[in-house]
Amino acid sequence: MDDVCDKCGEVHGLCAAHRKQKGGGPCQSDEVLPGGKVCKAHGGHSPQAIRAAQERENRRIVTELYEADPQAAIAAYGVEAVQDPLDMLSRVTAGVLHTMDALGQRVNSLERIRYESEAGGEQIRAELKLYMQAQAQAGKFLDMLIKSGFEERRIKLDEQTAAMFVTAMQRVLARLELTPEQTVLVGTVVPEELRALNA
Repeated sequence: MDDVCDKCGEVHGLCAAHRKQKGGGPCQSDEVLPGGKVCKAHGGHSPQAIRAAQERENRRIVTELYEADPQAAIAAYGVEAVQDPLDMLSRVTAGVLHTMDALGQRVNSLERIRYESEAGGEQIRAELKLYMQAQAQAGKFLDMLIKSGFEERRIKLDEQTAAMFVTAMQRVLARLELTPEQTVLVGTVVPEELRALNA
């Protein structure tokens, strides 16, 4: 159900303004910019109104994205101190990439990426602007990760994990008290199974 205006008691179109003539009823114009409150005839295409509309539209899009994916929202309370800055940088980068992907889907679903301004020129939709900003942010974060040696650290962790796995396997096999024939078979079976996991 449409909201009834507190001032006139009637339902408006997209424009929230009132007509000066015809009893001061609601303006029924639907030619309002994304994020705007009033139509062109009521000042909705002035420079300050356009800026305010773009800011509201940006906030609406970001809020909608975070509501659709609560995991993307950062908890406001109970945040622990950063113990591992590199790990935090990695998670922030992943969040930026996730937001970029979500915005990319929104951009792809738009019928038009531009709309006409008051001066007759074309304006880019807020979704596209936010997408381009997210791309720029993602590039900066990825560059920071590369310069921080993140990949070298990941490889080192993988090597440590592999070494722990080998040690654990050796302990398990020692406790099984295998026959000499079974011990020889382990040297064939284990590498085959590990290759199968990576296939």
